[in-house]
Amino acid sequence: MGGCTSCRIPPPPEPVNPVIQCRPRCQLMRLSDEDKGYEKDRLLHRVSQKRLDFEGHTSCFNDRDLEVLRNVAEVLLEYPEIDLVFEGHAAFCGPGNSKRQDKELALSLERADACREKILELGVVSDVRSVSMGVQEKLHYGCVMCTPVQTKLLNVQQRVDLILSRAGIEFLTPGSAQLTPQGLRTVSILARALKETPNRMSLVVPQTSNAIARARGEAIACVMREHGVINEINVVATYVRGKQASFRIEGFDEVDLQEEERMRVQRQLIALLQATPLAFHMNSSELLPGAQPVVKGCAEILKGIHDMSVVVEAYSGSYTPEFSKIKMKEIMKQR
Repeated sequence: MGGCTSCRIPPPPEPVNPVIQCRPRCQLMRLSDEDKGYEKDRLLHRVSQKRLDFEGHTSCFNDRDLEVLRNVAEVLLEYPEIDLVFEGHAAFCGPGNSKRQDKELALSLERADACREKILELGVVSDVRSVSMGVQEKLHYGCVMCTPVQTKLLNVQQRVDLILSRAGIEFLTPGSAQLTPQGLRTVSILARALKETPNRMSLVVPQTSNAIARARGEAIACVMREHGVINEINVVATYVRGKQASFRIEGFDEVDLQEEERMRVQRQLIALLQATPLAFHMNSSELLPGAQPVVKGCAEILKGIHDMSVVVEAYSGSYTPEFSKIKMKEIMKQR
């Protein structure tokens, strides 16, 4: 029972881990690019000081570890362009103890993996990796260190594009306008970036059905407003490449010129058709008399378009019972 007290393993050190004060980037709008760079470098340094110590042979988190991860996540949610590496360090088990040392090495990677999974659960969209750094002879307890990757700051449009490329806006079902929890998280991260600019923006929603697409766009815009985005948001339901919604912010050179031209044409068509819809006689493909000028107006808008496809959709509305669905679909095609 009576071992040498000098050989006992000391308790794990209390990590410094000071709380990182991360100001929302919308509060830094008036700073120069140089000062914004200094703020980013300060945050990178503070993140690199973060350390999670693990007692015993476990990869479970205690309350202190969770607080560290939440604090790091808060920085990455404001700066999604900053990538992160969790480095697992194995404690030294002493000479001649290879089996235990191998287990400790495997545990170091397991702990780093656990940190990565947890911070992604917190909504982070940064590129987060986990690695094992091997045995550290001076360590009596295993730990995980945070190593942020130096990067250049992205402007608002670039960050929005980055977020959407890594985390899509998901809905419950193909025909639903209700956002999933993951979709709500993505919109909340987008809102952090969009609050940095007062510029008007267009939310482009891919459509299979115009009604569903517009409902989805309005749902996204509503959540944006709940998160404090007060910009004018113009919802555009249109056929676009891919199936992902996108934001285009006015005043940024990164906007593709062809995309901007397509958006301009789409907005003109929407404004015209909202003012005077293309209406038909009941159960017929014959246009009402007042619709002819609308058709001519659409033609004038589309005359200058040579490198884009145009899709014309027809909706039946209500129809009399004697009409079969097949007959009504044929009328829709004629319309």
